[in-house]
Amino acid sequence: AEGRGLVEELIAGLLADGVVLARVNDDVTPREAGELLGVSRQFVDKLIADGRLAARFKPGSRHRVVRVADVLELEASRRAAADRIGATIDVLVDAGAEY
Repeated sequence: AEGRGLVEELIAGLLADGVVLARVNDDVTPREAGELLGVSRQFVDKLIADGRLAARFKPGSRHRVVRVADVLELEASRRAAADRIGATIDVLVDAGAEY
């Protein structure tokens, strides 16, 4: 997707997958965050517990919510890390390393 920024690519990918994207300042449940990330709710719970994804409790409730902006930021970070790994593998293969 030449000429597109990472956020635009994420949004385009989410829309292509049939996900209706909320506004970036909206809150979603951990299940919905998992759907946006393509992971399970349990994995989102682990991300929250590990401090990698911010969450807060709904007022007067034990239910947590996550900001869409934080979900998109985490996904951008995950994609950037995957891109760095891919680039490193490409350099190693180009240098003659067995893959």
